[in-house]
This record gives sequence, structure tokens and C-alpha cells, in this order.
Amino acid sequence: MKIITTPSNIDKTLVKLMQKYTKYYIATAWASMGSNASLTLFENKHRIVKMIVGTHFYQTHPNFIYNFANTETVRFILKTDGIYHPKVYLFSNEDGSWECLIGSANFTASALTKNLELMAHIRSNDHGTKDIFTDILSSINIYWENSRAMTNNEMVNYKKIWDKNRRKLNTLKGIYGGIQSKDSIINSNIYSL
Repeated sequence: MKIITTPSNIDKTLVKLMQKYTKYYIATAWASMGSNASLTLFENKHRIVKMIVGTHFYQTHPNFIYNFANTETVRFILKTDGIYHPKVYLFSNEDGSWECLIGSANFTASALTKNLELMAHIRSNDHGTKDIFTDILSSINIYWENSRAMTNNEMVNYKKIWDKNRRKLNTLKGIYGGIQSKDSIINSNIYSL
């Protein structure tokens, strides 16, 4: 087992695992296109066994939804009693070998290019990992049961709501009027009024 803390290394590791393994099981709170891993996933859609993506706070980018919504093995969490927030990437082969990344990184361009993230990289031959594979699959199966495919109408509606909320989302990123602020929002005299 090892820890990966730089976004570019997380992205590279995801790409390597997608190239090495034939089965992908992914549960992530949010997703977008724009990383090497997202392109590799798109090119290998046929290897996705189950992928569950959350839509809370409209953080999942419509570009991801449009690229994957018509894939039978990709579903979305549209509503829950709480917040769907896992970040687990499990890859396996028929011979029983597997590797997993689990930690803080969503499947977004920001998480895989610039955010401060931490992921544990676990392998099937690591000491003490006997039950991890089945435990993760069990959780993914529960998420799968609580998810569903997104209809074309839902995709259109999500995009409209996402567009309306984009300005609010940008302020959380420190973008005002299309310009990145140098200071935190808590240092703003206007927002503290």
C-alpha cells in the first residue's frame, strides 16, 4: 500500500490502472471531463462494470453526464437523504488480481489536476487486504441499488439547473465576473456585510 498526494500522480495512476485491468468499479461524489483519466475512461467505457456518480450541489459537470449517461453501466445518484460522497476506484482482472484507489479525490478535472488530495493505493497482494475487495464491492452494490440511469429529459433539466447555479459555484472557487480572486471569500468586505 502507498499514499498518493499529488493530483497529477493520482491522474497518472488511474490511467495506468485503467490500462492494466479489464473491470472498473467506481463510486465518486462528482465527475467531469478534462483529465487524462476521464479521457482514458471514455475510451474504455466497455470495461466499466459499475460506476455511480453523485449530482449533489451540481458539482458533476454536464460534459461528463453527456459522455456517460447512455452507458448502461454508469448510473447517477439524483437524490438521497444525505450526501453521496464516496471516492473509490476499484480495478480487477479475471485472475483475481486487483488494485484500488480510495481517498479524497473525486473524478473531476480539478481533483486530478490542481486540488490538494490524498489517496491510498491498495493492491490485492498487500498485507491485510483479504476482505477489502469484497467489502468495497458490497458498498458499490448498495450504491448501485440506490442509483439509476439519467433520462434525456433529466440531462436537459440538470444542465439548465447547473447553468443557473454556475455563478454561485464560481464564487465558491473565488471567481467573480470571470476573474480569479487572489484572496479568500472570507477576506471580502462585501460578503461579510
